[in-house]
Amino acid sequence: MISILKLSFCQNTEEATTVDLILVGRTGEGKSRTGNSILDSQSFEVSNHTYSETANVCWGSRDYNGKELVVLDTPGLKDTRRTVEEGSKMIHKMLKEQMIISPKGYSAFLYIIKYPLRVTEDNMRDIKMFEQILNTDFARSHGILVMTGGDSFDADKPDGQLFEDWCRREEGNFQKLRRKFRNRVILFDNMTQDETKKCEQLNRLLSSVETLEQSNGRYTDNQFESGSFKDVSDVTFRLLLTTLQQPITVDDLPDLSSKCAQHKRVISKSAADKLETIRVQINKTFRESRKSTNSQENSASTFSEDINMINDLASNLQYGNTHEAAITGGKLLLGPQV
Repeated sequence: MISILKLSFCQNTEEATTVDLILVGRTGEGKSRTGNSILDSQSFEVSNHTYSETANVCWGSRDYNGKELVVLDTPGLKDTRRTVEEGSKMIHKMLKEQMIISPKGYSAFLYIIKYPLRVTEDNMRDIKMFEQILNTDFARSHGILVMTGGDSFDADKPDGQLFEDWCRREEGNFQKLRRKFRNRVILFDNMTQDETKKCEQLNRLLSSVETLEQSNGRYTDNQFESGSFKDVSDVTFRLLLTTLQQPITVDDLPDLSSKCAQHKRVISKSAADKLETIRVQINKTFRESRKSTNSQENSASTFSEDINMINDLASNLQYGNTHEAAITGGKLLLGPQV
């Protein structure tokens, strides 16, 4: 779902930049409402059900203060229709696809929780799961904790109490979670109609995102694909080359891109360069397949041509490997990381 909006009343003439945000969290915590608040539109469906209204990754964008804000809303983690394992696999698959669609990476992950707080061990397990999927301590290096229900918080807090002071006094799992995110906690009121308040909370969020991005950079597919290589071997490399020369569907592309990224780290420099060329072509083909600007017939024709190119590149790489192995005594090109 795409939403292109006009600048809000608090725009200025800053040089345009892109801020790419991914919303993650458990079902019912206000994730989609937060996305709507950031975009100042009803871009994402919301509900109070125990299952996620977001079945796929949805995204919207908006111009704000000279920046293009791009927001991705992911399915909720606690969905009564899915097991924990199914939810984890689904999130992994969707994030893998988003890494391909946005090669420049993402500015920050926003983990959404709701006031009144119900931070449990499940939330801590969520963070662990994302660390495993993203191959990084994502909360520390690329995460911001966003607490929704700002309207309820304002109604409950003692007069004059600052949100930051309240955060420091909270104990238990919330304190553990806050420390995970290096005290980056932003309060959001998704119900307010006060334009000044809307701008203030969004500006606080963007300031935190900017500081985070300046310190740690964007999260990119290089980090996503930097996990374990225990399944990488001569045999799996040969199988990958064989697969790349066969008919390929759109659904195959994300997994093939990941396998190329994994193998190119442990093969010779010359082979790795060729494999990276294949991966770039795979990613380009996947992005183009997600566009709907051309007719279906033209899209099918272009896709077929792209797959043929991938097949040819893989065939050339396999021939090069066979030739080099022949003159080096049969040793394949696997070796030290490059």
